[in-house]
Amino acid sequence: MRSLIERAQPRTVRILILTPYLVAALMSVFPPLYLSISGQKWEVFGLPIGIAYMLLVSALVTLSVVIAYCIEVIRNEIGD
Repeated sequence: MRSLIERAQPRTVRILILTPYLVAALMSVFPPLYLSISGQKWEVFGLPIGIAYMLLVSALVTLSVVIAYCIEVIRNEIGD
């Protein structure tokens, strides 16, 4: 996997980094999706679905930051 990331084109790297950000952004700023599930009584791991939805959005943002950091470390793009 490391050699694949080192050889990847800049466009591919941008796609890898930006995809989780864009998915999280669409989920957080697209209210109909949230509003359609917020009134439900469903539970995910014991949490109401609305809270689980927001936790999923925050997990995607965290994942995208970790992915960006790992890719930059592998490609030696982090300065001293």
